[in-house]
Amino acid sequence: LLDDWASSQVDVEWLNELSEVLVSHPPGSSMQGTADWSRVAAALRRLRVACGISGPPSTLKEEDQRHCRALTDIFCARACRYRDAVSAQERAEFDAEADNLYRQAATLLSTDGDQWGLAWVHLELAEFWHQGRQEQKGLENWNLAAALNIKWQFQDEELIASLQRVSGDLYCARQEWSAAFAAYGRAVLHAYLFQNRPHPPDWYTLQFYRDTTEWTLERLAEFAEQGLMTQAVEYALAVRRALPAIAVARVVPTPQAIEGLLTTRKFDALRMFLFPTAPTVDELGDARSSFIDIWEEAVEDLGAEVADDL
Repeated sequence: LLDDWASSQVDVEWLNELSEVLVSHPPGSSMQGTADWSRVAAALRRLRVACGISGPPSTLKEEDQRHCRALTDIFCARACRYRDAVSAQERAEFDAEADNLYRQAATLLSTDGDQWGLAWVHLELAEFWHQGRQEQKGLENWNLAAALNIKWQFQDEELIASLQRVSGDLYCARQEWSAAFAAYGRAVLHAYLFQNRPHPPDWYTLQFYRDTTEWTLERLAEFAEQGLMTQAVEYALAVRRALPAIAVARVVPTPQAIEGLLTTRKFDALRMFLFPTAPTVDELGDARSSFIDIWEEAVEDLGAEVADDL
């Protein structure tokens, strides 16, 4: 898309900076890994200048300007959250700046009635405060994001999956394990539904599904490593039962098999036993693939009650 724009448009000054953001930002939905967040932040600052949206947000007169500025605020907030800090004081400064940027983005989005964007900001704030061990603030923002989704019915499977995942994290912080793994199971379900809503799977939806299942498996493994293997196996099987049977492997793993795979962290094998099969690379973009056939049958089996998941 960027190449097409560069070859067909006159306004290309901002492309280098946007390309730098995309190259430096982690792929998919996970913010962890080897991203160079200082480069992301620097590229975003230059991008703002190139697009004419730098300076005080109050000076932005057009809706498109405010929307683009809000998006860059969100990405700048992520850069603050995840960049390495050399001291506790610097970490606190980064976190304070992240909170400020998120709230600035929320104000801009609210100005133009972008309720969907506002829900995502509150979700990221919920995750941010949970990671900072301020669970009450996390829960307050999660409730705001969930309320917006319920009110406006965005029908965004990615948003619902993310809400369920963060809900699971918040339950874990309160040691409400059963509720936590129920939420993680619903996160996997909606990440699976995201593979054909609103369009057939692509590289992004596939990576999102893998990130969501990986998160759930990590939580199960951590639980097992706390000396709670029996409960971890029970929760793994409960997650499996919550997913559409037609899409999950027909062979039900034994508790001993799950225990062995959790102990050795063989997540690929666990993913195969516990979760619906992901689309293959060859099936990406194909609305008539075998994956889509199974997905459509799974959706029929689920019925309407899945719509009540926020």
